Parts: sequence; C-alpha cells; structure tokens
Amino acid sequence: MHRDPVWKNHRAWACLDHVPPISLPASATKCWMRGCGAHRPPMEDRPEEEILPEPKPTLAEGVEQCAWDGCTQPARPGSKYCSRRCSNRNARKRFRERNRDAA
Repeated sequence: MHRDPVWKNHRAWACLDHVPPISLPASATKCWMRGCGAHRPPMEDRPEEEILPEPKPTLAEGVEQCAWDGCTQPARPGSKYCSRRCSNRNARKRFRERNRDAA
C-alpha cells in the first residue's frame, strides 16, 4: 500500500511507506530508501517556518539571579551562582583582570 509523503514542518518531510516513517530534510527530493519511489511533497504545501519568541526568564519572588554576567538562571540555594560552570567563569575573569592590572 502506497501512502503519500507529508510535510512534518518547514525543514523536514516524512515518507510514510516505511515502518517507522522516515524523516528527510526539505532539500531531499526523493526518499533515500532503496526501492522506494516516493518524492518530496509539493513545495506549495510546505508549512511556514515557525519563529518562536525568545522565552523571558521569570524568577520566583525571593529567588536570587545568578551573579555571572549574562546568565539569567536562578542561583542555587546557598550560592551566588546557578552552577559550578558560572562560578568558574567568574573566577577566570577575575584572575585575568588581576593579571592585567599587575602588568
């Protein structure tokens, strides 16, 4: 039984002749499976690209924000930073600044 391929989203289409269906990039004009003759659905049927708004950080009342510049995550309990990574970034930045001042 032959089933017509469909667009999954703006970037990919699916060949439904296989179990499980194969996802292919929009640039592929036909299915990559051997012996499958399915072709990409018409470009007129291609859905528009979805542009999602950037999520805005929301912190609960009484929760501190991470002290690292540019980080919008909430700080861990008992710490100024959200993670060890931000803590280490800040330490490296201060180290570089001290070395510049000493030179």
